[in-house]
Amino acid sequence: MVGDNQKILYLDGNCVLCSRLFQFIIKYDRRGEILFSDLSRLKEDAGNVLNRGHDAYNTVVYSRNGEYYTMSTAALYILKDMGGLLSRLYWLRFIPQFVRDGVYKMISKNRYKWFGRMDNCLLKTPQLSRRIIK
Repeated sequence: MVGDNQKILYLDGNCVLCSRLFQFIIKYDRRGEILFSDLSRLKEDAGNVLNRGHDAYNTVVYSRNGEYYTMSTAALYILKDMGGLLSRLYWLRFIPQFVRDGVYKMISKNRYKWFGRMDNCLLKTPQLSRRIIK
């Protein structure tokens, strides 16, 4: 089980969009606090956190301070936790969640068609092992 004070982003390792998000966070998370894990580990870490009507493979899941967030709310907390100028985008939380999540769902539904799939999961990159939870 992961610690309550850790920040963990659960990603679909075969999605090109997810792997780009992974690369973006590695590059711009200056504090290096955000850890990564595969979505398949989510059930072990969080039990049935996605029984709230979310499909794990159609949403990003972000754990921070023992709480789990999905879709646009997860994305906003990720930006906030990255710090720097990116954290200023957290103001987008004032856009109604149903609007934010509607855009998120449209992108999620089409991500393989628009961005493609990968054979290799970037979460298995040896150079980043200190930030990967297996």
